[in-house]
This record gives sequence, C-alpha cells and structure tokens, in this order.
Amino acid sequence: MNPLSLIVVVVLLLFAGFLAGSESAINSISRIYVEELQQKSSRRAAWVSRVLSEPARYLNVILFVRKACELTATVIVAEELRTRFESSLQALALAIAIMLLLSYVVVGVGPRTLGKQQAGRWIVPACFVARIMSTVLGPITSLLIAIGNAIRSEEHMSELQSPCNLVCRLLLE
Repeated sequence: MNPLSLIVVVVLLLFAGFLAGSESAINSISRIYVEELQQKSSRRAAWVSRVLSEPARYLNVILFVRKACELTATVIVAEELRTRFESSLQALALAIAIMLLLSYVVVGVGPRTLGKQQAGRWIVPACFVARIMSTVLGPITSLLIAIGNAIRSEEHMSELQSPCNLVCRLLLE
C-alpha cells in the first residue's frame, strides 16, 4: 500500500472512530454534567446545549460523515489490494477482512466505549465538530432523510393497499 493511501485510510478511520465516540457521548451525557459545564464555561455549555436540544439533527450528520469515512477507507484499501493481487476475488476478500477488523476495533468497540465512559471529556469536542458538520452538511442529510421518509411512506401506503391487508381490514370491520 502506498504511504499516502495508508495515511488517508488511517486518518479516515480515526476520524470515524472519533465520530462513533461522539455518538456515544451525545447519547449518554448527563444533564447534571451540562449544568456543571454551564457554571464553568458558558460558551462550551452553549455548544453542548444546542446539540442536546436537537440530538437527532446532529446525530444524523455524524452518522452520515462516519459512514462516508468508513466507506471511503474501505474503497481505498480495496483498490490498493486490487492492484497488488492477480485475483480480484482474493483482493476483495482480503479488503473485507482487513476493514471489518479495523472498523470493529478502531471505529466500533474502542471509541464507543470511551465515548460512553468518558462522556464528559468527549462531549465538548464532539458537539463542536457536530455543529460545524451540521452547518456544512445539514441540508444534505435533511434531504436524504426526507427522501427516505417519502420512500417509507409509499411502502407503507402500498402495504395498506395490499390484497391481504384489505381482506384483513374487511374482516375486522
């Protein structure tokens, strides 16, 4: 693997890990800690309070960027391995194995545990980054959520109109 690709993969996975820990910190921070933070630093408390007032908005952006980092790192590793192996199948299998292991440790277990156990230390940088990402990417994630909701709404409507559901509703009436 060339050094630049390796550096990019490491940075992407570390940032994805930070974002995974941020999700845990946002979901597990106590209101008491936020009140204590308000007494110490009004600016930091304002960042945290703003994120905690609309957690879904910020968590959606964090999820979007985390998945983008993980997928980009996976594609880079797969492409690097594809150029080194004669068999694309071997390269793909190795890329999957490597990235599954790295993602599980570097993005999954470690950061999530730390984010939950050390939520007080993690929450301020998490909220700062979440607010920046939400400002830049918020409209994109909002659009994607709206599309997903519209698709789900159409699926729900077609489920309600399926012959089986119509018969069941008639029987219940």
